[in-house]
Amino acid sequence: MKKLILLSIILTFGCEEVLEPEDCAGVAGGTAVEDCAGVCEGTTAQELCDECPSLVFDCAGACEGTSVVDECGLCGGNGMQTTYVQECEYQEVCNWQDVTTGNKYCSSSSCYPYQSCSSTSDCMAYTGMAYSCDNNSMCMPEIESQYICSNQNVCEDIPVTSCP
Repeated sequence: MKKLILLSIILTFGCEEVLEPEDCAGVAGGTAVEDCAGVCEGTTAQELCDECPSLVFDCAGACEGTSVVDECGLCGGNGMQTTYVQECEYQEVCNWQDVTTGNKYCSSSSCYPYQSCSSTSDCMAYTGMAYSCDNNSMCMPEIESQYICSNQNVCEDIPVTSCP
């Protein structure tokens, strides 16, 4: 009885499974075959192979063609494609900015896009009233540089590379 059990164990576990051979696509027992140009499941006709003296074909089956398989696995493909995704977040941004102080002074130049003075009391000089203003002068705002911080939405384009 012990011999029968031992023989059953040996027969059950001692035999290796017989694998079927793989086709050109790597499928065990599959039916895919290479055409005459060497392309698995290709469609290059035997007549074309007979007309190609070098028997050198590209991945598309063209005699002495230039198509190659790209890094995405596509014959004649353009390879990896880069697109951009915009990512935004709020950050505190600080910089020097010119701001108006509320004071004005007179300018005799009329090229500034500010209102014209209609009387001497319309404009203030750095040291007080600007008595030299006339109807042709311009009221110019006094500007000073200040370091200002604010919360701003800051966006960045992030490259994403993938196969099409």
